[in-house]
Amino acid sequence: MYGGVNASRASSRQQQQLGSSSDVSLQGAQQRQSLEGEMERLKVTQRSLAQRIEERRRQVLAQELQNNRAMAHLQEQKQSIATLQAQIDAQSKLVSACTACLHRMDQIEIEGLMLAEQIQSKIERRVVRSSKTTRTTRKRNKKK
Repeated sequence: MYGGVNASRASSRQQQQLGSSSDVSLQGAQQRQSLEGEMERLKVTQRSLAQRIEERRRQVLAQELQNNRAMAHLQEQKQSIATLQAQIDAQSKLVSACTACLHRMDQIEIEGLMLAEQIQSKIERRVVRSSKTTRTTRKRNKKK
């Protein structure tokens, strides 16, 4: 009789174990599905993040390109300013040279006028002397 009871208990334990193992299998399957779902969500998130990273990288590259163009334009402007400054400096030197030349020409003109006055004065003195000499000579010639 004890054999029957023990067999019944063993059968009951086996069923519990089978129930337990089917519960464990069911739980394992549910956990697997949950993990697979979580992995799928993570993959979607990963793709989304990868797209956002790629978009941000494109924006950064576009900004760098724009900055490089702006820097090139700025360099061109600086070069243009340097060229204009060099032209201004050259013209300033030319103006200074022309001013000095005009000043010297004014001095030469003044010196020329003063020299002309001196020559005119000498000529007038000679004419006066000459006419005195001529009158004296005529008077002498008449007396003879």
